[in-house]
Order: sequence, then C-alpha cells, then structure tokens
Amino acid sequence: MTSPERPTPNITRNCYYLRFPTFLLLVLLSTSFVKIAAGDDWPAYQHDTAHTGRSSVVVDPTALSLAWRSPHGYSTPLVVGNTVYATKNGGANGPVTFSSFDLSNGAINWSYTGTFDWPSQAAVGGGFVVFQGTIGNTNSLYVLDASTGLLRYTVPVKEGPLSLMPTIVQNPATGALTAYVDDGLYLIAIFLRSTSGSVIWTRIGSFGGSSMPTIVGKSVVLAGPGQYYAFDQTTGAENHFHNGNISGGGGTTVAYDATRREFYVKEDYNDPTSTLSAYRYTDNNHIMLLWQRTGAGVGAPGASVAIGPNGDVYSAGYGVIWELDPTTGVTLRSISGDFASGMTPALSNGVLWVYTEFQTLAYDLPTLQLLHAFNGTRGSGNGPYDGPGDLIDGHFLLTGNLDGFAGFDVYAAVPEPAVVLLVVLGLSTILILVPRGNRRTCRGDDECSGLPVDKFVYFGLLLPDETSHTD
Repeated sequence: MTSPERPTPNITRNCYYLRFPTFLLLVLLSTSFVKIAAGDDWPAYQHDTAHTGRSSVVVDPTALSLAWRSPHGYSTPLVVGNTVYATKNGGANGPVTFSSFDLSNGAINWSYTGTFDWPSQAAVGGGFVVFQGTIGNTNSLYVLDASTGLLRYTVPVKEGPLSLMPTIVQNPATGALTAYVDDGLYLIAIFLRSTSGSVIWTRIGSFGGSSMPTIVGKSVVLAGPGQYYAFDQTTGAENHFHNGNISGGGGTTVAYDATRREFYVKEDYNDPTSTLSAYRYTDNNHIMLLWQRTGAGVGAPGASVAIGPNGDVYSAGYGVIWELDPTTGVTLRSISGDFASGMTPALSNGVLWVYTEFQTLAYDLPTLQLLHAFNGTRGSGNGPYDGPGDLIDGHFLLTGNLDGFAGFDVYAAVPEPAVVLLVVLGLSTILILVPRGNRRTCRGDDECSGLPVDKFVYFGLLLPDETSHTD
C-alpha cells in the first residue's frame, strides 16, 4: 500500500515539523529559553578600574558576524549585562548625546541630550551613568539613572572642559560609590548617593590631560609626562613618586596587576623618550621601580599595556608588539606588523586584539598566529581612548573609523542550534526550535531580514487528527 503523501514542510529555516509515533510521555530537552547575562561585563575603559585590558570571556573571532552598527558619532561603548552605554560627543559647545542601547539588536533604550563645552565621555557604575559637563562657567558632574536616563542630580566640581571619563569604584563591603574625575590639572573624589553627591577631596597635579584615574590597591594613580602620582582613595594623601625633568600635556592611563601588585606606566620619564616603567605597589607610601624598557616595542607615549592572565605584559610599539616577562621586563615573544601608533592592546580568553591603520586584528595568544581581521579601526593618534574595543561573552564591540564615520560595530557569535524537543501525550509531532541569533531569514521571494540575538522564533505545534497515519 502506498503511504499517504507527507505534508509540505514549513520552509522557514531552523524550524522543522517531523512525524513521530505517539508517546505517553512529555520529554523536554533544551538549553535555556533565556539568555544568561554575560559573566564578564566591560563596564570601564580597558575593561575594569585597574585598566588591565583583559576579559576572561571566550570570544572566537572566526565565529563573529556583524550584528549591528551604532549611529554615527558614538564612541567609548561600555557594557553592563545586556546594555551598551555610549557617548556622542559634540565637542566645543555642541550637542552631546548619551545613550543606552540593547546589546542584542542596537535598539536605543533611552538618550540624554544637552549642550556642553567638551564634556567627558560617560562612565557607568552602581546603577548610574556619570559624566562631567560644562555650561558657560559652571562645571558639574552629571549623574543619570542607568535604567531610565533621567537626571538624578548634579555636583559642582572644579574640573572643566576636556575632562576624562570618570572612574567609578564601589566599596565591596559597604556598597558606597565614589567617582574619580580629572581634567589634567584637578583630580576630584566624589561620593555618589542615590539622590545627591558630595565632594570628598580635590587635588592638583601635572596629570597631562590623557590619564584616567586607575585604581591601584587603596590608591588612585595618574601619570603625566615625567610626573607620576598616587593618592589615597579615602583621604587624598599624595605620593608624588616620580618627579622627572619634564612635564606638560599628554599623559597615560596606568594598568595594574592586582595579583602581582605591580602597575605599568608608558610615558616620558625624564626626557622626551617614551619609557615603559614597572612598579611594585605595597601601599600609597611605598611604591618601588622594578624595571624599565625603551625601544620599538614601547612606541609612542600615552598608550598603555594589556596584562595577560599569567601576568605577561603586552606592549604595542612601532611595527612590533612585545610580550614581556612581568618580573624582568625581558621580551618573551614578539609580533611584527604595520600596527597603528599609540595603540593599547586588549585580551580575551586566548586571544590578543590589536589594530593597524585600517583593520582590527585578532591573534591566537598561545601561538601568536593571526586568526581574523575586521574592517575598521581606531587608527593612530587616539588621545586617551586607544584600545580596540570591548570583549564580552560571544561579542566584540569594535570602536573607531567605520567606513569614514566614527562609531562602533557590534559583532556577535552565531550560536549553535539549541534544540528543544517536545513529545506530548496524544500528539504525534515533535517541535524543534532553535534561537534565530543574528542569522538572516529568507522566506521564498520575501526580503531577507536579521532577527535579534537570543530571540526564539516559535511556530505553532501541529495537532494531528484522530485518523492521522504514521509510517
């Protein structure tokens, strides 16, 4: 006897209807229906308040595809959970927009817009989005609600135009939030409460203008050309631990290895020679120089280093990247290439991320072999913000010049099919669902479209009638 003709299958990709003998069980085999938040966010410049440039997440550069692109002009994206916070800086007395984006699809959750004179880039922490803004002769720290974008309050500060992205620190014991902000001359510590803030202390120094505050133990460390400072986080007590024969504009953001209690400064030391200096940190009053390097692998002053999971130091210079022993500063390995000047590398689990004038490159860390190249890059001469972008679970946020416009691209890994099988009492159909990810969906001659990451597409369960046949 000829078997009855099978129904025409639904041609929508990744959803299949299959005939199956009737079962008396309910079987559910599935991964989670809900995306688990990334285990390692990127909430600060170069990942954390120590500015290590290192994330522990796995990001396979060969599995990434472009998910969405920011509107023109946005930069310095920061990621907390499934939210991206970024700044569109209008410069001198121009319109400035601070926005929250949905990581999965780029939808804007909220935007806060104002007219400021060279405001800082926004920082995020403790449920706040924080930036310095100047209107006329009034300098203030603006504190927004991170969930809604509504202005919570402002705090009068001394810092003026061209202030840097604040560094926000949360006390792990008390939950108290402190923001550290500098503009090259003033460093200020501000206590952030739910509805108000207050200045704790203010200090003056030759910070250069491109040195974001780095949290080093119980200190805050900044470095301008030839002038390196540590301040006690609580009291503001100063240790001007290096007073060289040079000062002025410039500066670098220090990187700190909390495990080894060592930090690294890449800046002019006693003359206009870019020098990488390694220091041992005991406390705010006891900081000791360990070793120094100059040469091609140090490159231009102002950039910083990335710190590997075992403490190895990665420094990008003129045509070469050095991997350095943290104890001695000796070069362990190197990569030659046409790299951008003034670059700070970044690291994810097993991958080193750097860039040239035109592309961002991902290298396999164990072998230093090139894995993948992405179009777009920060290029040379980036001022304070010179890392390649953000690295979070299955995502890479590439920041820089994208087809002639400033912005950032969000790359996402297309997930392996997560299968859900439902075999229900009295039914003879198995429903298989997979997350759409950012895969492109085409139905017949209809226009192809992308669907957001983490969204499941559900199709109706076919209910056979009492007389349906099975093979």
